[in-house]
Amino acid sequence: MRIEKRFLAFGHDLDTDLNPFQAGLEFTLDWDSDFIGKTALLEYRDRPPASRLVSILLDDTDAQPLGNEPVYHDGSIIGKTTSAAFGYRVGKPVAIAVVESAKSSLLDGLSIDVDIAGRQNAGTIVPGCVHDPEGLSMRIPPR
Repeated sequence: MRIEKRFLAFGHDLDTDLNPFQAGLEFTLDWDSDFIGKTALLEYRDRPPASRLVSILLDDTDAQPLGNEPVYHDGSIIGKTTSAAFGYRVGKPVAIAVVESAKSSLLDGLSIDVDIAGRQNAGTIVPGCVHDPEGLSMRIPPR
């Protein structure tokens, strides 16, 4: 269920090749304090990332993505999946992928194909998580 909520796992979705801006985790940076890597990250702060972590909602309920499958748009590879599973809350397979993005706003709703064992499977890019993007199910209601 972590894939539906886009809970990222180090070693699968996150590694030392991705910075917080590519992973959508820039909100975790405290620019008012000193931290290792701050100087390097300042170079990335004001420009759009060349690649981005996104969620992919696949159309075919029988597709079985595992991770490390190529992601295509208009016949060209634009990235690869990092993790995937069947999304029981959304009723479809879901993948997390790193994809190229000149402007991440253009990715929202983009139709793509994921090559799973040599078969093209249509899907749609969702910039955030595919289930409960507001995080309401994780909050305890007030008493």
